Amino acid sequence: MSPNFRNTSDLGGYLKKQVEITLKNIANTAMEKLKENVQNSVYGWQPEQYVRTGQVLNAISRTSPTLSGGRYTSEIYFDATKIQPIIHADRWNTHASFSGEWSMKDLNNNLIKWLEYGTPNNPYYAHEEARFLRDTIEWIQINYIELFKKGLAENGIVTK
Repeated sequence: MSPNFRNTSDLGGYLKKQVEITLKNIANTAMEKLKENVQNSVYGWQPEQYVRTGQVLNAISRTSPTLSGGRYTSEIYFDATKIQPIIHADRWNTHASFSGEWSMKDLNNNLIKWLEYGTPNNPYYAHEEARFLRDTIEWIQINYIELFKKGLAENGIVTK
């Protein structure tokens, strides 16, 4: 059934709702793409030095779309409260320094950056860049318009 509008205000409200639904779906799709990229680049191999917790993957979150200054935004981010340091007596600490001295502030500011850009000059644990953030941003830039058109079409608004 096609919607009926009594006035332009009704039409504007309908379009706003459809855009919000579409953007929420796009944000969910982008968040899933980031999870896929993290899974492939960070969790695609098993380290010998420490045991994986899955916390980095599970920390991926998003905000609901909001309208501000004439633009809708939805932020996809790593929720640092879901990444906790674990101190081990018999192996490398998880998300913590050797001594366990790092504060959560240090961890929150650096862990994702170290994974994304790598630590090639680290004498204890050098690793290649994972590129999950940059790859996801590039994917969004390439696919956003088509995702938006498809989302609107699924909600009954056909675009060219």
